[in-house]
Amino acid sequence: MSLFDLVLSSGERIWAASLHCHETYIHAYEGHPNHDTNDKYLAFFRERVARIFHGPFPVHVVEPVRLPGPPGRPAFGKVAEYLPQYWFAAECYGKGIATCLAVVWFQAEPFPIPSDQARAELEAIDWAKFAEEFTP
Repeated sequence: MSLFDLVLSSGERIWAASLHCHETYIHAYEGHPNHDTNDKYLAFFRERVARIFHGPFPVHVVEPVRLPGPPGRPAFGKVAEYLPQYWFAAECYGKGIATCLAVVWFQAEPFPIPSDQARAELEAIDWAKFAEEFTP
C-alpha cells in the first residue's frame, strides 16, 4: 500500500511509503524571512529529512516558489520573502523497493497531498540522477 503514487516524466512509477508535513515558519516568532534566511533554511533539509525517516536516504528538495511579503507590512532591513506555508517530505521508492529517494516539496495549502502544482514538480524529478539503490 502506498500513500500516493507518481508516474515520472521518464515513465517510471514511484510510490510514497512515509509522509511528513510541517508548517514552514512554525518556529519563527518575530521578524520576516528573507532570501538569505530562506536559503539557510532550505540547506538544512537534507539533514533534517534523513533524521525524520531514520535512514541514509538521498534527499532531493524541489525548489519552492518564493513570495514577496504581505502588502502593508513594514520591512526592516532586507526585503521580506516567504516560502509556501507547508512543507512535505516523502520517503519514495521505485522499481519495487530497489531504489529510494526522500523528496521535499512546498505547497500553500495542506490538501490535497500533493497539490496539482506539487505533483507536476514531483513527476519532473530525474529519478535516475537523485535516487540510489536501496537494500532493506
